[in-house]
Amino acid sequence: MDGRAGSTVGAEGRPNLSDPLHGFYGENSIVGAGAPIAVGAALAARYDGSGRVAIAVFGDGALNQGSVHEAMNMASAFDLPVVFVCENNGYSELTRIESMVKDPILNHRAEGYGFRGVRVDGNDPAAVRSAAAEALARARTGGGPTLIEALTQRIVGHYVGDAEQYRRDGELDRARHAEPLARLRRQFVEAGMGEAAIAELERPVRDEVELAIEKATAAPFADQSTVLDHLYG
Repeated sequence: MDGRAGSTVGAEGRPNLSDPLHGFYGENSIVGAGAPIAVGAALAARYDGSGRVAIAVFGDGALNQGSVHEAMNMASAFDLPVVFVCENNGYSELTRIESMVKDPILNHRAEGYGFRGVRVDGNDPAAVRSAAAEALARARTGGGPTLIEALTQRIVGHYVGDAEQYRRDGELDRARHAEPLARLRRQFVEAGMGEAAIAELERPVRDEVELAIEKATAAPFADQSTVLDHLYG
């Protein structure tokens, strides 16, 4: 975000990261824009014989975007190998989802397009893994798309400096207690695992993150002479 010469040569920030060689076709700031991109990738997979399945992840507010509905309709009509994952954190930015839709059970949307929709506890890694595995298997065997509604909470503001005055009393405390890492740690402790063993599990992940931070902050700043590159054809 500070103009260092990384994957986007300093010309863009994190909303435009992509890595097609690893199957990541890009993130962007347009709400719900990943859905039609995923459907395009799924359509390509239909013809390239790769057996790939495309996955689009978005929030609850994105389900009210027209492009997402068009993507779901096309995916269903052609039984495309795509999984739509809606992370329902209860808020579309600062507005509670139930004040914006008639039916707050969002996976019901899939029924209107003729494909499967499921709701899972998004804070339970095992439940998410099971639902994802089933959806991927269905997509790979010609069963078409799936909409997974994963219920979760957002434990930070929507933006830097968000006062979060829209929160209900005690909501954040409950969210911090229920979030996946806190839940998993409690399960380890209940299973008899000590703090030292838990720390040993965390160590390689922390090391990987720290190494990535070091590499990013050591990267040079982008060459200012390239600021107009790729802007005009």
